[in-house]
Amino acid sequence: VFDQHLGIRTGFSFFCSTIPDLLMLQMGGISGLSLLRYEWYISAMLIVMFLLTPLAIRYRKAFLYYFCPILFLAITGWLFAQSHSLNVVREWTGLCYEALLRATAELALGCICYAIWENKFWEKLPKALLLLIEWGIYTIVFLYSCKLFTGLGDFFALFLLGIAVPISFTDKASLGFLNNRVVYFLGKISFPIYLSQLLVIEIIKEYDFDSPTLHTLVYIGCVISAALICMLVTDNLLRLFRHLRTKLNNRKEDVS
Repeated sequence: VFDQHLGIRTGFSFFCSTIPDLLMLQMGGISGLSLLRYEWYISAMLIVMFLLTPLAIRYRKAFLYYFCPILFLAITGWLFAQSHSLNVVREWTGLCYEALLRATAELALGCICYAIWENKFWEKLPKALLLLIEWGIYTIVFLYSCKLFTGLGDFFALFLLGIAVPISFTDKASLGFLNNRVVYFLGKISFPIYLSQLLVIEIIKEYDFDSPTLHTLVYIGCVISAALICMLVTDNLLRLFRHLRTKLNNRKEDVS
């Protein structure tokens, strides 16, 4: 009986410790469980968006043209001085995890990209030059991400993407041929793949495979399967939520 009671207490304590993680608050400093190891990205993004969105709505122009550039340069400069890398996300700074600072800087950069696109800055240049800049930057960053061009560095790659992304959203962008259902699907499945990859590694590492090729094929198949299941569950939950919201709105209209 004592062992059973102890097991219930342990299970309840474990459940309570996971609540901040389930609410995506772990990057705020309260965490008891790391489910996928990459969910820090969602947590940091949601916390920073919760803090910055009211400022962006209330002081839109000042936020886009003054606050975001200062925020981006200040934080990236501090992160560079600390570690010279963007991969250090779980180091505690005394106030928050570095992940929150990275998320703040990258969201600020995204806002800067939007401001550049909104002012049609790149559209003033010839299309041939924009094509050269766009494809050149994406090629360099891709090679760097594949570790084929190691001299670039995380921060310089981030700066380059801040130049290329607004170009891709202009009318002169060369990537217009990517506007199709296949690319939309790949974009939709990419995030579940990103989140599930390490979980699959932890599961299949306990099994022995006859060859590295078989191991790789099993890994790819499991990651894609996990991503598809995740998409299926989330799509149906969203569909259910929309259905319930529609029914609730209809009832309110009937009552009124």
